[in-house]
Amino acid sequence: MMSIEFTDEILQENVIFGSGIYDQTEEKAFPSFVERVLHCKPHDSVVEVFLEQNGGIARYVAVKLGERAKSSKHQREVAGSALYKKVISGIEKTLLLDVREIEEDGLDLLNGLLLASWRFDKYRTALKGEEERYLEKIIVVSKHPKHLEERFQRMKAIVSGVHLARFLTSEPPNCLYPIAYAERLKELTSFGLEVEILTEEALRSIGMTALLAVGQGSDHQACVVVMKWKGADEGENPILIVGKGVCFDSGGLCIKPPVHQRDMKWDKAGAGVIAGVMQSLAMSHSPAHVIGIVGLVENMPDGRAIKPGDVIRTMSGQTIEIVDTDAEGRLVLADCLWYAQQKYLPKSMIDLGTLTQETFASLGSAYAGLYCNHPELTAALLDAGECSGDLLWRLPMGNSFAKQIESAVADIKNLGEENWGENGAAAEFLKRFVTIERWAHIDIAGVSWAKDDLPLSAKGVTGYGVRLLEEWINRQYR
Repeated sequence: MMSIEFTDEILQENVIFGSGIYDQTEEKAFPSFVERVLHCKPHDSVVEVFLEQNGGIARYVAVKLGERAKSSKHQREVAGSALYKKVISGIEKTLLLDVREIEEDGLDLLNGLLLASWRFDKYRTALKGEEERYLEKIIVVSKHPKHLEERFQRMKAIVSGVHLARFLTSEPPNCLYPIAYAERLKELTSFGLEVEILTEEALRSIGMTALLAVGQGSDHQACVVVMKWKGADEGENPILIVGKGVCFDSGGLCIKPPVHQRDMKWDKAGAGVIAGVMQSLAMSHSPAHVIGIVGLVENMPDGRAIKPGDVIRTMSGQTIEIVDTDAEGRLVLADCLWYAQQKYLPKSMIDLGTLTQETFASLGSAYAGLYCNHPELTAALLDAGECSGDLLWRLPMGNSFAKQIESAVADIKNLGEENWGENGAAAEFLKRFVTIERWAHIDIAGVSWAKDDLPLSAKGVTGYGVRLLEEWINRQYR
């Protein structure tokens, strides 16, 4: 993340003057005619002017936010994104962000700017045009800089968590295979997290045979990573968050068409979200007791791979008939959910994964699908989604979906009836491995990756879910 400073002084050299304007005030860095132009523009419009100043040229960029009483957090974040995209069209490396007219609301502007600034160019050896342009520093001008800087600390932790989730999910599968992913997560101990890696030998000894079955066709060994943040009384039962981390999903023997395999590195998005949330909680010293668990595997076809018709046993003892090797994520989550409950006795448990095409088809890229067995937990997650901007839409479960996974040769089968509510059947499948009262499954298949640029993220991985879970978790401890 770029350097962020807070001050109550207006500097005049080698900076871009940027701001979100609500109303005119007497003291500001912006020429009054810039605001007059903005008042004639639609919402989120950006105005850029160049003026002679002290023998040189000063650059001003301002974005219209509209009336303060009617402006939402999301609108301010989108405005911050628009401001950023205009700012980096120049050559300056420092932005002077004037938020004196809006103060704390200006942090939303900064948040949108920081989220929009992230990009994944780790493996690019040459950048072109605006790709080469970036900001090194943002100086936030406020009437109360110390107060604003204190409020910024939690936001900084959340943005860093989103960036981590995006980074992990964007990594190519030849670089971030399961063990390499686990080693990367060990670095989170520097933030105060406890990190434990369960290798294949350990998983076999505790009976995680469903998860291991998914990865048995790959040359890369599977593993599970447990991350612990103890910001509350350790005697209190923890919150558990669980993520699907299929580092590459070929579909197994039921192999995907090539056009669908191109994006299958993002099948590990659920794991990235869990890692991002755990880092955010640690960075902000959240007063929460949370355990994050990710199951890391690679689903590949070879002579050892599971086959349609196989019957496998899970850690819970239940048996599963494999009818489609491309319905592998639920097998990973099944063992992780069971392990989490038996080992840590959580008071609430949330799992995330890119699980079903049908949830994507139902909700598109605007909402993730929420499947939940508890009305209060449902309401709390929906509200956290509205507040954070990571929106949820509740989708149905029930007996009609559960019937789809009945099997004649095992306890259940791993796929329902496609195009007939199989997403509900997938949720019912996971529910078979849940024994606690408060559990929710969030399907992020449609929201974790974008084919085009979005206001708060460039084309590619979005980091959806970090802000949602961070908001929901911290509300439990306020």
